[in-house]
Amino acid sequence: MRGDYPYLVSDRDRHGNDRLYVRRYGRKIRIRKKFGTEAFALAYADALRSLLEQDTDVQEIVKAAPPNTFGWLAARYFASVEFNQLAPQSQAVRRLVIESCLREPRKPGPDARLSD
Repeated sequence: MRGDYPYLVSDRDRHGNDRLYVRRYGRKIRIRKKFGTEAFALAYADALRSLLEQDTDVQEIVKAAPPNTFGWLAARYFASVEFNQLAPQSQAVRRLVIESCLREPRKPGPDARLSD
């Protein structure tokens, strides 16, 4: 039955209860509906769509930065599994630090930032 849902994974919580998640691109969204119901199928589709939209947003950022620049490298890091496995607070702090570095000028002038 799980073959119908290719990105469905089961994780056990600290109390031994199985929980179902849609996992893709290093992120996961919990499905709280009963497995096998129409509500479950709709929740699965919504979760998968949400993960695909998040990935599309990241790909647009990577495409926006010129290849082989610090901005491109930072966007790739923000899209990585390693970064997305960090706690949300850690992600926010790292993102702020890296983005502030990218705004630094590499030479005098308004258009020459490290991200370019």
